[in-house]
Amino acid sequence: MSRLAKICERSTSPQSGSGRSGSGRSGSGRSGSGRSGSGRSGSGGSDPGSSVTPRVYGRESTPMIAVTGASGLVGTSLLRVLGDDPAVTRIVAIDVREPSRRARNLEFHRADIARSELEPLLRGCELLVHLAAVVDPVPDEALMARVNVDGTRRVLAAAAAVGVRKVVRVSPATVYGAWPNNPVPLTEDAPLRPNATFTPAVHAAEVERLLAEWRDEHPDAVVTTLRSAPVLGPGAERLPSRVLLGRPPLAVRGASPPVQAVHLDDLVAALAHVVRHDHPGVFNVAADGWIDGAEARARLPRQPIGLPAEALERALDLAWRTGLSDVPPGVVPYLMHPWVVANDRLRATGWTPRHTNEEAIAAGLAALGPPPSRARVWLLAAGSVVGAVVLGRAARRTLRRRRDARRARRPTRR
Repeated sequence: MSRLAKICERSTSPQSGSGRSGSGRSGSGRSGSGRSGSGRSGSGGSDPGSSVTPRVYGRESTPMIAVTGASGLVGTSLLRVLGDDPAVTRIVAIDVREPSRRARNLEFHRADIARSELEPLLRGCELLVHLAAVVDPVPDEALMARVNVDGTRRVLAAAAAVGVRKVVRVSPATVYGAWPNNPVPLTEDAPLRPNATFTPAVHAAEVERLLAEWRDEHPDAVVTTLRSAPVLGPGAERLPSRVLLGRPPLAVRGASPPVQAVHLDDLVAALAHVVRHDHPGVFNVAADGWIDGAEARARLPRQPIGLPAEALERALDLAWRTGLSDVPPGVVPYLMHPWVVANDRLRATGWTPRHTNEEAIAAGLAALGPPPSRARVWLLAAGSVVGAVVLGRAARRTLRRRRDARRARRPTRR
């Protein structure tokens, strides 16, 4: 049996993770299974295309699979799984940098999805796993939009031109937005309401809209979107993961939203599952249940410093604009309000997470190494807040001087 088949069998076996998933549930009851009835009843989904007859790849098939963003965290792990599967004839890996691992059936193309000619690279590929994205926010929002949104538009146009049969995309659960009236947990039927100040979530929601349009224009194709909780595990150093693990250890005073994650291995197993089987629609990917916010903070090596929401936003905004921090102020709502998801719909297809939230957090902490000293954190927080106050006062003084100067230039009436 191929490694891809083994992973799919392991992740879909009723026995797999049966003990571990239970250990991820706290006695509070809120951690529970994290499943809601609406999530399970919609496992086929109201998503268009859900009537497509499931297709399974075995040794007799020889699919050619294209993977964009192949050198990223998730892409690298997926290449390892696909590369060990003899049923996969060829993997077309597309990225701006070469992957760290070269498989026997790997064909690498150094290409930028926002600029390069993509049709020749995708020609002959039946499946497309589209992972390319600027995941962590950068000050250059035009660059992010060019890669995330325009790049996806170009990828889908090329896929249509060469006859790609299936498109798989990983989207962050941040697309649901963090709001005080969010249900706990969120199912796939919840509306996408990304917080406008968090650009990656806004772009991800727009990408999902493009995928829905492409699906409607190509009803014979399969489109699968995996909405993922923050990914933790070896090498997982993305922004939501770092913030979840308290890097920097800042929090909104008085807020304690539930915490949820997914282990990298479970996300890759979910990808392998939907690559090997046809499951059109949208599926949340997360560990079972969630952890109470206070319990999650207790697991961190250093306790977060709580600041009022407005003060934290000002501090992060100044640190972001001056290059002192790579954490934008747009993360603050996600530190205040719930946005955990139900994984019932994907479970109903046969996938099962093998790692609990606690295990994912432990793996994430091990990957990040020792945290910054508390003195450094206080210095950053206090310095940013003080700096914001100083800049605000300076701006008011400048405006006052300009107003006085304009008054002085006015002719005196006698």
